[in-house]
Amino acid sequence: MFIAMIASECAPVAKVGGLADVVYGLSRELAIRGHTVEIVLPKYDCMRHDQVSDLQRTPIDLWVPWADGEVHCTVWLGLVHGCTCFFTEPHDNDGFFNRGAFYGFPDDYQRFAFFSKAPSNFFTKPASDRTSSTRTIGRRLWCRCCCMRSTSRSAWIDSGCVTPSTTSPTRELSVATSCG
Repeated sequence: MFIAMIASECAPVAKVGGLADVVYGLSRELAIRGHTVEIVLPKYDCMRHDQVSDLQRTPIDLWVPWADGEVHCTVWLGLVHGCTCFFTEPHDNDGFFNRGAFYGFPDDYQRFAFFSKAPSNFFTKPASDRTSSTRTIGRRLWCRCCCMRSTSRSAWIDSGCVTPSTTSPTRELSVATSCG
């Protein structure tokens, strides 16, 4: 199965609390079990670049609808201890992720609302635009309200944030999403 982990943190590159450890550990475990896992993170100016190998700008031309227009984003690709990570860098006037810290700003809700929109546009790009190991996933799988704190699987499905797999008899969730 292809799994995209969309999160505001991932150890050790962007770590504030336990979320970073869970995203990294779960991604590694899912990969060990044979799944293709990709992590999507904001490209913070304060992230630990020394923990990302082969960081390179991708040719993806990503435009994210925001307010009354669109924000252009650069997408970066790198490996964090063997995990494939994409980093979205918005070129916005507010400097969403260029503030020297991960959290603690009055507009955090806007910053992460914007970030939750970027992956839905990113994963609808053809796989060849991202990396040869990924597959295209339709918009219907993406959570636009990924900061919801519910841990109940049924609440996630009922809210429309994720879509259960229609091909799996166990109704596994198709996408794992989270925000800090």
